[in-house]
Amino acid sequence: MSTTVTDEQIQALASTAKPYSLALLQWTPERTMDGADVMELEHQRRMVSLVPTG
Repeated sequence: MSTTVTDEQIQALASTAKPYSLALLQWTPERTMDGADVMELEHQRRMVSLVPTG
């Protein structure tokens, strides 16, 4: 069962799409180096501070 998608449908959807970026992260051997846990905690603190409240 196939549905035909028209050029107009694609253009309508594309005109309302928001641009996004994607970052793929992976663990490296440096993950366990001295100070990495402190750095990660500070990063998490920064992320939490960016969450809108009330």
